[in-house]
Amino acid sequence: MGILVHRSFSDEQANGVAITKNIYFPYVPAYTINVQIKGISVVSPPQGFIADQLLFHVFNSDAYQNPAIEFISHSNVNDGISVLTEAETAQLARWLTAIKQRFYYSIFKNTQLDYYQFAMDVEFKFDGPDRKLYIKQARPY
Repeated sequence: MGILVHRSFSDEQANGVAITKNIYFPYVPAYTINVQIKGISVVSPPQGFIADQLLFHVFNSDAYQNPAIEFISHSNVNDGISVLTEAETAQLARWLTAIKQRFYYSIFKNTQLDYYQFAMDVEFKFDGPDRKLYIKQARPY
């Protein structure tokens, strides 16, 4: 059992959950990202609310400089604008890669899972007018 304590996010611009694998097509390397504006939940959204849901493809060596982003759905409360910019999505993906590598190579490397089967579940926020990225928590998926 554990307790997670973190600061409040008074000027939350976006919040979301990411899985460091493609939950739709497991053999296509991508991160599954669900993100919504402000404090609207992506885990248990109010009825009728839809979040941005996307795949950030990580199959090429320049994925962070030239991202391949595939949208599955768009937020229906953000006037048709993506919740995150392409640069914010790439920044998040860089951190997702770092988190996945750290957990896999520090803890899970000597298990039955190979790196591509292993995934992390990561909660994040972009806060304030400068939309600074915060990782709230990360756990094996």
